[in-house]
Amino acid sequence: MSAATADVSRSALVNGPAVHPERLAEALGLLPVGLHVVTAFAEGKPAGLLCGWVTQASWTPPLIAIAVGRGKHTHQAISDSGAYAVNLLREEQTDIARVFGAKSGRDANKFAGLDWRQGRTGSPLLEGTAGYLDCRVTQRHEIGDHSLFVGEIVQAASFAQQCLVYQREVHQSLFVE
Repeated sequence: MSAATADVSRSALVNGPAVHPERLAEALGLLPVGLHVVTAFAEGKPAGLLCGWVTQASWTPPLIAIAVGRGKHTHQAISDSGAYAVNLLREEQTDIARVFGAKSGRDANKFAGLDWRQGRTGSPLLEGTAGYLDCRVTQRHEIGDHSLFVGEIVQAASFAQQCLVYQREVHQSLFVE
């Protein structure tokens, strides 16, 4: 195959029909991800959501990135406060995951009955979790229907060896549809 033919073939593949939504959902559902509660504190009250889109971005400085849907209540709290905390859930904390994944903070107090304190950034740190990463937002990028918040870790702790890991077929009921 010549270079010109390869370029045409590559273009046809990339610019061809979009991936079928059900096939995409099935394939992405196979990606195991950690389930974390991302929290922020704005307008005098806590906000939080269940987030699987969390990744380390740098060692020096210590950075992590989270992707949060722009329509989410917690998105606004992160934007207003300039900070967020990633609370790392223990394997057995599916009840907390369900509360933060199945309800909107506009409609319910997700923090009712939970013990928490404010971290260095003011973001809520849930008691009894596997650990946390408290971050100050350093960058924000608009990506598709989400914002990617990059945060410098200013406070961190680890209390357990295992976190709650999600795979769609196992924990489908944890998320708001």
